[in-house]
Amino acid sequence: MSAKQFFKGTAFKCIVVLLSILLVCGILLTICNALFYVSEQEKLDRVLGKIYGESVETEEISLDDLETKFNYGEVNKVYKVTKDGNYIINASGTGGYGGAITSWVVVKVENNAVSGVGNVLIDTAPGETLTSSIPAEVYQYYSQHYVDGEAFDVNDIHATGLITGVTLSTTAITNGVNTAVDFVKSQILGQSIAGNPYENYAYIEYIDGAASSHTVDENGVITYDIKTTGLGVAGAFELTISVGADKKVTAFNIDVNGSTYGYNEYMMPDILDGTYIVGKGAEDFLAVLGENADDTSLSQIETGATGSSETHATKSNFLCLYAALFATANYDEAYTSAMLANIVNTEYIEMDATAWTVADGVITYDIKTTGLGVAGAFELTISVGADKKVTAFNIDVNGSTYGYNEYMMPDILDGTYIVGKSAEDFLAVLGENADDTDLSLIETGATGASETHATKSNFLCLYAAYFATSNYDLALTIGGKA
Repeated sequence: MSAKQFFKGTAFKCIVVLLSILLVCGILLTICNALFYVSEQEKLDRVLGKIYGESVETEEISLDDLETKFNYGEVNKVYKVTKDGNYIINASGTGGYGGAITSWVVVKVENNAVSGVGNVLIDTAPGETLTSSIPAEVYQYYSQHYVDGEAFDVNDIHATGLITGVTLSTTAITNGVNTAVDFVKSQILGQSIAGNPYENYAYIEYIDGAASSHTVDENGVITYDIKTTGLGVAGAFELTISVGADKKVTAFNIDVNGSTYGYNEYMMPDILDGTYIVGKGAEDFLAVLGENADDTSLSQIETGATGSSETHATKSNFLCLYAALFATANYDEAYTSAMLANIVNTEYIEMDATAWTVADGVITYDIKTTGLGVAGAFELTISVGADKKVTAFNIDVNGSTYGYNEYMMPDILDGTYIVGKSAEDFLAVLGENADDTDLSLIETGATGASETHATKSNFLCLYAAYFATSNYDLALTIGGKA
């Protein structure tokens, strides 16, 4: 067949038709792809829109330089809703029956502050079998009951009657919500949040430190308000435990029993009424809880070491004993922290960087002040005797800036004005409020100098001496601070 015959033949015509069809289809596919293409971001926004409750455009927030672990759980993913500045948080909350439950939480922001909680949905719940039993009203609870500065508490939800039999799962969801709110407040908005004051204490694995507190009375009796974590099927307990100066329990009460499924009826009676716990110290509780004081060895409890013949609420009994161990083992630390909370005149003092020692009734302070205006922080060594008057004064680091150290009052620089004086003397110069709102006495040379051009630097030195003398009794009682 010649070339001329081929191009006139049917075969060639079929090829042309097929190529034309392919060309047209290719053009149509290109047009359709352009019209209907959905990017990965759009797919994500559609998923997040279902969580948020309406269509949204979002941007993912990098967590590389942010803190993601908090008292109640951990943040996994964060998305900012571009149109209104709210956040969609993927957070894992601790305390579930099978461990952590991961939830999506919408955190609302208005005027640079968290204004509420929106939708809450479970993402993953490994090991949980009853999440389908959680009523919709529980998820709505968070948006209806948000109060700034207050963490959500599963016991408050329980009190509404919304949950029966799913306390642990609800605990984990609630902890996820609290984690999401804490993240936005601290990492996005730069606000301070309440941390765990007991993070450096012993035996805190099953203690909710952020929800616990303590006070001390004039007799050295520490009264703790303790909230435990949940453990297995046992929910969180809330207890009031008092510990005397001999580091033994003087009073014990279960305020909220975390037992679930009616297991509170099977707890050891002598733990329920406190008779086994009162009068015991940390060593006694360790003897029952085991060397590691964890829930891996509960044979002592299970075989009735407290005097009961048997128990079917081992984890509930464990949490009560563990709380008593925490309270007694940490007596010294708790006493010191309670005393430190009573220290006064700290407005211009960096307490975390301030320490003191006691020897023969003389307290030697290593004080770091805050900055004040153009004056930077001062570091000073000040000694106070039993008569509560300064016996020695030295400026270790002068915080004056722009060369103003040369204009400070000479009798403050060398300490001659400060040594021998008491809190009352310093207050007479600093003014009734002992703050920097009225520095006229310093400015007019009340220390003996004719004038000053470094008022705030002089003020910080006088304030440090006022702090040292006014807290002599408490500092002596505490006995030293590192």
